[in-house]
Amino acid sequence: MTEKQKRGRGRPKGSTSTVDMTLEDLLKELDGDMKATVPVGRVWLANRTPAGLKPEPESEPTKQVEAEPKIEFTIS
Repeated sequence: MTEKQKRGRGRPKGSTSTVDMTLEDLLKELDGDMKATVPVGRVWLANRTPAGLKPEPESEPTKQVEAEPKIEFTIS
């Protein structure tokens, strides 16, 4: 009886989830919509941006917290 080796989970080794296309072709697909959102890979973005410069995540407005009076106590 021969046992088949189980395949691992996830993307098989050597395959990619991206395709190469020119910016010209991409703009044709988007009908020239310069405001369109295009998903890009984190590794690609990290390689394209200078060190330390990362896209800023959309942040929610910070809430002002009122200072509460501190309670003093001693432990004996």
